[in-house]
Amino acid sequence: MTVDFFETKMLHWPDSMFSFIREEGVLVSQDAFGMHLASVERFADELPDWILDYEAKKYYGNILSPYSPLILKLFDRIQKAGLDIRIILPDHGPVWRQSRGKILDFYQTYAKQKPSNKALVVYDTMWNSTEIMARAVAEGIGSTGCPVDLLHIRVTIEAT
Repeated sequence: MTVDFFETKMLHWPDSMFSFIREEGVLVSQDAFGMHLASVERFADELPDWILDYEAKKYYGNILSPYSPLILKLFDRIQKAGLDIRIILPDHGPVWRQSRGKILDFYQTYAKQKPSNKALVVYDTMWNSTEIMARAVAEGIGSTGCPVDLLHIRVTIEAT
């Protein structure tokens, strides 16, 4: 079998790389296209889309978002190489066999880092006055047509 290697330096680690087995169309992607997800299902197509979406966003945001420019360059290299990717095997997370286009599209979208029109109002409150203000701010933002989420962060202090 023929194995092609692609350096993917800093796609999480300095020694990161892709290994592509040409005859089988298998891309061993190391940290790219992975998830911090453990389940009895081994394949992405055996999991509900909402779980895949949530876990992919969380993983990309926590691990790979600082490397988005490198990811875009990597997609260019893969396209120029003309790889016929049929299966994606990340180091952790489900194997992408049938729905591999979903994770590839997801990475391309997030690597572009296009901002979206939405707002998040984060607050904490002791006597509910800050909550009233936060709700008014969220309502004002929402009245412009911008989607807005309100997040109450509860801070607790324990005596030692």
